Formats: sequence, C-alpha cells, structure tokens
Amino acid sequence: MRQEEFAAGHPYLFLVSAAEGEHEGTPPADARRVDFRTAAGTPMRRLSATSTPPLNGSDDDIVTPLETVLALIKNRGNPFPDRISFGRAPNCDIVIRDPSISKLHGHFRDVTPVSATFTDAKSANGTLVNGKVIHPGVAVALKSRDTLVVGRVRLRLVTAVEIYRWL
Repeated sequence: MRQEEFAAGHPYLFLVSAAEGEHEGTPPADARRVDFRTAAGTPMRRLSATSTPPLNGSDDDIVTPLETVLALIKNRGNPFPDRISFGRAPNCDIVIRDPSISKLHGHFRDVTPVSATFTDAKSANGTLVNGKVIHPGVAVALKSRDTLVVGRVRLRLVTAVEIYRWL
C-alpha cells in the first residue's frame, strides 16, 4: 500500500506514546506500562520506544505508556457522535487505564487528518498541551506533533503519513 492510499484510508490523527529520553533509545527509569484500550479493539500497531519523536523538556512525575499507537476515532454505538470521549472509564471511546486519568477526562472534536480540538472535562489531574495548562471547558486546537499530557500520561498526536513512515 502506498503512503497516499494509507493516508486516505485513515483520515484522522493518532495518539502515540511519547516518553522523555526516547531519542536516546531508552524510556525514563520510572516508565511503566499503561493499559490502552478502545471498545473497538486493540491498538493498531506496537512501536519500539525509539520510534516516536523526542519531546522537549521533562517532568519526572509523568509516566510513559510504552509502545502504543491508537487511532483517534469514535466507537460505533457510543453516544454523542460529535465528540470522541477520552478517559479511564470503559465506556469512553478511548480508554487509558491509569489512575491519574479521570473517568471522563475530556473530549476530542473536529478531528481531521491533521488537526483536532480537545476540551478537558474538569478532570481531577488536568491536561497540558505542549507544556501549557488548559482550562476545563475550553476547547484547545491541536495539530500533528503536539504533545498532550493527561493526568500523568504523555502522548503525541501524529498523522497517518507519519504512522506510515514508521511502519
């Protein structure tokens, strides 16, 4: 399959685990696995810790969900078709089983192949976008390569073209 075909067949962003120290080939010493699930199934592909682009800056209390790639898509049958729910509860569209993530941490909307918006749903531990705190209820524009820290979990948004190049 060519890159253009792959991108056309996957018209949305992906959430990729992102760790400090990835460019050095090793995750941080305190990294631990976080269980990622969606009701639709398992992650699309597992990547090595060196596969995702490095982040700038650091934060010792942020954990790393190792080797995970998830499509930013809505699960069939879930309510509220205008948003993709994100949180710890099993009925969310995207589930991250980590205690620092709220049951309903937030929502993605307006997802395109290169952008989306995220709104924190008054989560207990908050959300950072590119190192800046976002306020609950305020939609924040996201684009490919942006870093999202939800609770204590660090993620990177990437396009289908970037995923294809890693494959």
